[in-house]
Amino acid sequence: MGFLGKIFSKLNIGNTLFGEIIYESRAISGQTNHSFCQWRVNRKLDGESFLLGLKMRSDYYAGPEGSPTNYINFDIHSAKVLRDELDRCISEFERSEVSKVSESR
Repeated sequence: MGFLGKIFSKLNIGNTLFGEIIYESRAISGQTNHSFCQWRVNRKLDGESFLLGLKMRSDYYAGPEGSPTNYINFDIHSAKVLRDELDRCISEFERSEVSKVSESR
């Protein structure tokens, strides 16, 4: 790791931003033509830790941010909590759909 790499690895944002992407999932389209969501695994610049990142462009956006493509990165614990929350949302959705079909009979 060069001089700049050592400096950036000490900064959390630099460590994340300049790390290596070791895997990217396929992008999943949202409700509009331009929206998507994609998971990726990032090896931080320090080479010792990893983050799970979510790359996304929302269905709609407003504000001075500029580009609608954004990133959010999670440590493994937070990613597992998010997974569990997503699994719960899917279960609730499916339960609601079953209830809706049962009520319509």
